[in-house]
Amino acid sequence: MKVPIFEEVLLEKNDFISIMEVLMETDIGHAPVYIDLDNYDESEYDELLTNLLLALRSMQINPFFPYPVYIVTNKLPQHNSLPIIDSYDNFPLHFITKRKRLNNREVALLKKISILVEKTKNLAIKEKMASIQRPLSLQRNFLQTCKEVSFYTKVLNKVVQRDSFSGTD
Repeated sequence: MKVPIFEEVLLEKNDFISIMEVLMETDIGHAPVYIDLDNYDESEYDELLTNLLLALRSMQINPFFPYPVYIVTNKLPQHNSLPIIDSYDNFPLHFITKRKRLNNREVALLKKISILVEKTKNLAIKEKMASIQRPLSLQRNFLQTCKEVSFYTKVLNKVVQRDSFSGTD
């Protein structure tokens, strides 16, 4: 097994069949990959991402585990089903390495990783992701509520401060 480093997937067309053909030829699911959407018009994003998700599901590959399928674009907000990164600088650093000869310890670790990758593929990832998403959505709601409370507290403090200044005159 080789060291998992980023590979670029070049999609020439955005239809389902051509995406499936390209994904079958790549090392998707066995190494982290990225797809750069700067070559496409924003009007093609929906069709391309939908067909990409359908292709990944038909290949039974999760876009997050064991190795992610990153979409590189700064024109698209976060997507629920795909990890989106706005630039190459935001890639996880542990996947950005130079190819080099591995020592014995690194080879042993790589063998352990390959076993763990196979175990990850056997997990019920949909259920695990659902159990992760539930507390995540609660935490996002809590964060939004805290931001609102902070905003209203600041407004209240400014009003009280203004009233105290106008009352001393």
